Amino acid sequence: MEDALQFELVYGLMDADNNLLANNGAKLFKLTFRKTYPRAGEEQYRRIIFLKNKAEIEEHNSDPTQTYTQGVNQFTDYTTAELDAIYADLRIPYASKDIQIKEEPIRRGVNIDWAEAGKDYPYTAKSEKCKTNVPGTTWTISSYTDSSKCDDLLNAISLGPVAVAVDFSGLYGYKSGIVTKCGTTPSSGSLLVGVTDDYWRLKQSFSVNWGESGYFRLARGNTCAVCSIASYPTI
Repeated sequence: MEDALQFELVYGLMDADNNLLANNGAKLFKLTFRKTYPRAGEEQYRRIIFLKNKAEIEEHNSDPTQTYTQGVNQFTDYTTAELDAIYADLRIPYASKDIQIKEEPIRRGVNIDWAEAGKDYPYTAKSEKCKTNVPGTTWTISSYTDSSKCDDLLNAISLGPVAVAVDFSGLYGYKSGIVTKCGTTPSSGSLLVGVTDDYWRLKQSFSVNWGESGYFRLARGNTCAVCSIASYPTI
């Protein structure tokens, strides 16, 4: 998060000079996020994408109708198509079709955050086996339950974090706030860690440099199809 903050502080000084932004912005981005481009022509290609995405971020943030902000992060030199090819790889047979979003009554009076309670595991950026038996505990994961309704998801999150799938395309530039509009095709796995009357809070595996220290928020209801494909363990 310090890298992203440092970049934005410096960029705040640079925005007053558009020529400086165009000439040196990509270089500063490369330095801040420790980017390397070993292939011939790749740096120029990434520079063009970066400047295009930076302009779109500024346009988004200047729109008073938007409910969340975007920011420069480790993905700003990639296209959405490239990022989808890497991260939108959900492998569930029925996830390839648009989910029929049905309006459900929103149950009020809830405030749960397992991340604040220290109940979600830190992201390690490596493949590991599921922790079915944790030393010092007496519980094991014997099975799991799938759900596809927001009310069921609310019941599940009351017991602990829940694995969900969301339509994440277009959210790579997320910085802060509550997303209210997005697609309906689940494409990426996330961990639901909390809920309030206004939003679901989710953890994404992009490190603390992304979003709200690694987390993002979706408006209550089936925003981004968050309720449509969920799974939680039976302990």
